[in-house]
Amino acid sequence: MSLYPRMYLGVDKEWISILSLISNKINVRKSSNLTPTDVIYLLFRKMRLNESFSILGHEFGISSKNVGIFFRMNLEFVADHFKELIVWPSIDTVKKKMPVSFRKNYAGVSCIIDCLEIEIEKPSNPVHQALTWSQYKKCNTLKYLLAVTPDGLISFISIGFGGRATDEMVVSNSGFLDLLVPGTFVMADRGFKKIEPYVLQRKCKFVRPPSVSEGVALSKEQVVESRKIAGLRIHVERAISRIREFSFLAPHVRLDSNMIKYCDSVMYCVCGLLNQSEMRMFSLNYLHCNAFHIALFQKLVALTIK
Repeated sequence: MSLYPRMYLGVDKEWISILSLISNKINVRKSSNLTPTDVIYLLFRKMRLNESFSILGHEFGISSKNVGIFFRMNLEFVADHFKELIVWPSIDTVKKKMPVSFRKNYAGVSCIIDCLEIEIEKPSNPVHQALTWSQYKKCNTLKYLLAVTPDGLISFISIGFGGRATDEMVVSNSGFLDLLVPGTFVMADRGFKKIEPYVLQRKCKFVRPPSVSEGVALSKEQVVESRKIAGLRIHVERAISRIREFSFLAPHVRLDSNMIKYCDSVMYCVCGLLNQSEMRMFSLNYLHCNAFHIALFQKLVALTIK
């Protein structure tokens, strides 16, 4: 796994040392055959490949029961550390790292938002079935709200909501609105038009493609604007695509009912890990490093040595 960490753990080889930092805080029974580093590898292999506990037990030389124990005992602790890497940067920091493509017409954008859904096993409880049914995906899902900065840093991830929850329900109950700074822009897809009043209440501007009405063609200007916004929203689509690389969070994973309660913790781990990987430029070229990313790295190191 250490030879191909991107394949098995979802982390680039030059950053695998980050996992070793976290492992220093893991307590493992002396009678166990695993080292703290093995436990971290086990957790991230489960997230990356979503293998069964039986397969993981075979790979690590322990029983499937012990795999489950290690997973449940350590996941929340690791998630608490990586959650600290999901931060809402100041507007000054966002502007300093604003990509050129945003600067002319959308320099005030502080974040780009979208929702992602993860298919889960059909609950046995009829009420839970109804609450998690997604009319959009036509299956039972968990729904998350994601926000990224214009330069691709994940700045917010909500807890999981039932797939029945509407976009406006997720936005208004996730704590996202409390983070908005008056005067800034929030960019989203046209499907989020019903959340515009919530954003305006925070004295922010809502940027989305023009609505399409049946039988009414968009003007030339509206078509151009739609294409511009679609081109800029690629950053949040790219972030979602990177999250989907972890099989535990794949769109049609049909997450086992026993694993649903761990989905939020896995999401925090993955998003924090992806933010940490944004610091790759630091190891390659110090002059081009984002100082904010360095601060994130220092924060992680500080957490592991407490």
